[in-house]
Amino acid sequence: RLVLQGRPPALLLVSGSRPVHMPPRKLLSDLPDEAFDAELRQLAGTPEEILREPDLMRMFRPLLRADFAMDESYVCDACLDVPLCVFSGDADDEVCRQDLEAWREQTRGAFAAHILPGDHFFLKKDEDTFLMTLGGELGRMLEQTRGRSPAPWPAPARSSAFWRPGATASFCWWPCSRSGPFS
Repeated sequence: RLVLQGRPPALLLVSGSRPVHMPPRKLLSDLPDEAFDAELRQLAGTPEEILREPDLMRMFRPLLRADFAMDESYVCDACLDVPLCVFSGDADDEVCRQDLEAWREQTRGAFAAHILPGDHFFLKKDEDTFLMTLGGELGRMLEQTRGRSPAPWPAPARSSAFWRPGATASFCWWPCSRSGPFS
């Protein structure tokens, strides 16, 4: 929407998510309750105290299913003219190195992929490493928007430089929807 409104973000950040032009490997939203709860337990994003409480699960399960259904059904083949920076954990069973690299197809702008220590919820494991990595990417982006040439971003996949002096500094953060309301 921002691009269509003439206000493209200066940088799109994606965390722990499959590339939006690829179908999900597993469909979880329509699983029977017991199997769905087992998947939630395996993902380790929902506290065990909630998973063990039937009344809470009756309340939260529809919300979680809707979250999964939204993620499972979203597909986008559009290629953006926006720099893209993607993140995942090195022990993430949901998003692998090839998934991160496949995100490159979603942008004609600069692209960077980072695999950090941890599982699907790597942000919980080592927030400092993530923040330092993110700070480096934001620093490069800001220097580029000021017209300077710092250490360059990786070469854009299919176009010349995105950055232009005076670019609006808006950011989008696209976290994985699998975290649920408890992370």
